[in-house]
Amino acid sequence: MNRLYALITSTLLLLSTPLQADPTAELRSRLDAMTSLQGEFTQVLIDMDGEVLEESSGDFAMARPGKFDWHTREPFEQRLVSDHESIWLYDPDLMQVTVREFDEELQDTPALILSDELTALNEQFEITHAQTDEGWDAFRLEPKDDDSLFAALVLTFDGDLLREIRMDDNLDQTTRFTLSDLKRNESIDDSRFTFEVPEGVDVLVD
Repeated sequence: MNRLYALITSTLLLLSTPLQADPTAELRSRLDAMTSLQGEFTQVLIDMDGEVLEESSGDFAMARPGKFDWHTREPFEQRLVSDHESIWLYDPDLMQVTVREFDEELQDTPALILSDELTALNEQFEITHAQTDEGWDAFRLEPKDDDSLFAALVLTFDGDLLREIRMDDNLDQTTRFTLSDLKRNESIDDSRFTFEVPEGVDVLVD
């Protein structure tokens, strides 16, 4: 759960973090303009030599504040769902779901960028902005703490549309999500962000 949990919470929930200073103001303007996003994703895990270690794909939806449904379909099904109060990780193959509270413990993970304190965010991260070869805007967040669970988080936008999420970890591996078939700021039923435990599935409380 750690890799997926760290990446999704630290990125999708960033939507609720207030930022004021450049270049964070440029990033904030894009996040503020996005109340919801849904579409398809492909995920790859790449080692330090550029070799692809894992590939997966699925669909997702997210809405402010802190609501998301990240549904991996291939090669193995898995769902990570949050209603901003609880987080569920469902593994159909194991017939189990792990539940944890959406609480302050998230501050001990990369999700600390959910903090409402600008000072804390600036103390924890160096945020820089660059353009890609496609002319897209890439915002790179580098933790100042050497004990952070990741080395860098990069959000890449085509205008106001989030196109790619990348996390470089401390093992010199990169997890990259490429987003497609996107629908921005369309209404999403709240029922998508709650998880109904299927009959016969074991529930573990983290």
